[in-house]
Amino acid sequence: MKMEQASAQDAILDAAEVLFADKGFAATTIKDIGQAAACNSALLYYYFADKEALYAAVLQRMVGRIIAMGTAALDDAHDPALAIQAILAGQARLMQHHPAAVRL
Repeated sequence: MKMEQASAQDAILDAAEVLFADKGFAATTIKDIGQAAACNSALLYYYFADKEALYAAVLQRMVGRIIAMGTAALDDAHDPALAIQAILAGQARLMQHHPAAVRL
């Protein structure tokens, strides 16, 4: 059951990330996000209080990924120059996999 919930929440966050980036916050509706996530738009309110909370969760998830990647790079690198290279390479990969994040 928890796996299904995580999948639904991830689908909502993924859809919201793309729509917020493409259409902007104001033009994106909860109904749009529900349709893009292939779920009932009422389900969004189960996970998020409102559209602002959903937008904050999208941003928090992206920042969390960036922080985790940077922390891993710092932990793995023994040379500051290599650490910086690893952080930048990680951020580039993240942006390749989540191009909408740049527009958020």
